[in-house]
Amino acid sequence: MKSYMHKYIALFLALTAALCGASALAAPAPGALSLPVPALPAASDGALDPMDYYAAHQDEDPVFRDMDTPQAAPEKAYTAPVLLGTDHTYVRVLLSVTGNLRDVTLNGCYSLRDAAGVVRALPAYNSVYRFTASGATVSVSCDGAPVATGARFTLREHLPFHGTSGNSFSLYNTAYGARSYTGDLILYARNDALYCVNRVYIEDYLCGVIGNEIGDLSPEESLKAQAVAARSYAIKNLSPSAEYDLLDTSASQVYKGVCASDVHSAAAVAATAKQVLYKDGVIITGLYSSSNGGEKDTSRNRWGGNPAWSGESVAMDMPDLVYSINYASQQGSSYYEQVLLPSNGAKTAATDVLITRSLLPLLVSGGYCSPAATAADVTLSALIVGYVPQSKLDAVTYIESLVVRYQGYSSGRAFDLTDTIPYASLYVSQGWGLFSNGSLNQYWVGVNNGSYVLRHARRGHGIGLSQIGARQRALNGEGYASILSFYYDGAQPLRNAAIGEKTLRARGFDLPKGDVDENGLVNVADIVLLCRGLAGDHTLSAAQAANADVDDNGSVGIADAVRICRFIAGML
Repeated sequence: MKSYMHKYIALFLALTAALCGASALAAPAPGALSLPVPALPAASDGALDPMDYYAAHQDEDPVFRDMDTPQAAPEKAYTAPVLLGTDHTYVRVLLSVTGNLRDVTLNGCYSLRDAAGVVRALPAYNSVYRFTASGATVSVSCDGAPVATGARFTLREHLPFHGTSGNSFSLYNTAYGARSYTGDLILYARNDALYCVNRVYIEDYLCGVIGNEIGDLSPEESLKAQAVAARSYAIKNLSPSAEYDLLDTSASQVYKGVCASDVHSAAAVAATAKQVLYKDGVIITGLYSSSNGGEKDTSRNRWGGNPAWSGESVAMDMPDLVYSINYASQQGSSYYEQVLLPSNGAKTAATDVLITRSLLPLLVSGGYCSPAATAADVTLSALIVGYVPQSKLDAVTYIESLVVRYQGYSSGRAFDLTDTIPYASLYVSQGWGLFSNGSLNQYWVGVNNGSYVLRHARRGHGIGLSQIGARQRALNGEGYASILSFYYDGAQPLRNAAIGEKTLRARGFDLPKGDVDENGLVNVADIVLLCRGLAGDHTLSAAQAANADVDDNGSVGIADAVRICRFIAGML
């Protein structure tokens, strides 16, 4: 044993010196023992064009934020999302980042790993890493110094540094500006474009969604209902074979990362932790929209084909209509418009529009008046308004066209004429001038005190939960389970066993790395065994050598012992 004493002393001095300086982390000491280490398999690098990603409710608008964001066109077809895998703990969100360069500020404890999972850097707190895409390659630098180049990199979140409040990273989001996020950040390149995917614990993800969808100041029970619906929607869109699961815009769900001020949303997520919508033992898709205009719809009506999920039906939703009308009158909201058409033919601005656009062409073609006639030259004695319902598989009350019967006089001659007006003609873009809001997309006809009420409502597709309807129901005293049962027939919120707990490992390396003696722990015993191997007093097995090679450079040396020491000391 004496013959090895000088080697142990030399190793101890080397370890002591290395722990006091950063140079020991860069390369193994001269004469280090070189042992074979099994190669890590290369990660799959399959591509998925973001334009190919299907979002089930891409015409959705956030209800109380981003009100100026235009609605996308409704989907012409619907395919039910396919649920793959059984672990629902994390979701991957493609962030709205354009261009080939992005700076990421790391406000916590992270490691930089390449496509094979090898640690390439251990960033300092508040360090800024620059990622640049060229073709299908990503280059990484920090403070102008090159760090690594490869096909893909991951900034992995680890247990926070002692004494800090937690981890977050921040970057510039093209859609939302400078934003902060928790979880991991995966970066890869396609055709000179940089892609940034946030892998985040699903409960943390929801905290960044709820306030941006229904609004953080919404009544508590409506926030809970939104949380359950959004959680169900996220899970039903998990797609492990793709590069990501969701977008961060209203094409999926609006997600803006960490927002410490959304305390009510966070409380609703916590109060409904891991709850999703179940019907007959199956998770259903939690489709939702800003409003349904007073009548919830089905995906079969909207997109054709068979219903994408159970829990759909057509039904009147008076709380949605009540809230739409009240909010429109009190706040100038754009969730509802209406015009009155008196049945006695009394002249109003709306009546004059119908006379000019619909009746006058009939009168001219019938010889009742000259082409120069105006609405002032026509006297109405009665106006009868009906409608042709849209032909749908499920019963609905919104209209395909108006059927208007005009009775009155023009140039002394009595007339009784009927016209059919396609509902699309009523849109503001057609110049009729009856309605000003191009984002609302359904019409209804009602009767009120001798006048016909032509309603223009519904912001979004109207399937599943109505966000403003949920708000009104909560104000009426309904609990979130009752709200959900109305919007998703026969479904109920239950805990999902496939959602696990958020887990973070200490930075530096993950087991079995560092566990040289293979007992499931990383401690001083591993340092002793490694030092014996380096001193020639013990022959490490292939598995022990693989575990000891914590810097993944293919050999075991003093640098690995230093990393394990620093890990045990809490320095990694």
